[in-house]
Formats: sequence, C-alpha cells, structure tokens
Amino acid sequence: MPPKFNPEAPENASLISLFSSLGLSKNAAENLVRAPKQSAPFKALIDDYNLSGKTFDDKQAAALVKLSATGGKLEPPERNYVVQKIVNGALKSPDQVTGESSAIRRE
Repeated sequence: MPPKFNPEAPENASLISLFSSLGLSKNAAENLVRAPKQSAPFKALIDDYNLSGKTFDDKQAAALVKLSATGGKLEPPERNYVVQKIVNGALKSPDQVTGESSAIRRE
C-alpha cells in the first residue's frame, strides 16, 4: 500500500506553495501534487518557461495545467506559442488551450 499523502511533507508543501502562488486554489494545488504524473509536467512547464514568481487568475493557472498535461504532443516552438498566449491573457481557460493546441496540430 502506498504511503498516505502528507501535504505538510517538505517536498509536497513546497510544490503546493509554488502551484498556489501561480493562481491555483490551495485545494487544486494539493490535488495536483497528489498526482505525480500530473504535477511533474506542470513543475517542468514552470521551470522551462520561468513562470515562478508570476501570478495568474485561476482560469489561466488551470490553462497552464491543461497545457502541461497535453503539451507533450506539441513541438517546442508550438508549446512556447501557447504558453505565451496564456501568459499574455489571450488564452484564459483550459478549453481554449485544447482548441488552440488542436488547431496548431492540424496546421
């Protein structure tokens, strides 16, 4: 049986704090950290695009999470394009990220 999730463990608490600082609710951040297969790509996205220290509204933060989950299907320049659209406020929801990603892949 896997160990019980402890949000106060140092490695979990630092990720929860980082994800919350970007705009995710504490519950959303905690749930994301509970799922390493989802939190690792999100942490990589934050690191790759120097998003640490930036703040987004909850929908933009969720859009970044969506991109981290589905962005592996995009080439790096395409992924960068979508990240920049989220950061600049042109894409504001996970659904918009899905649509934009699908449109890019069809081109």
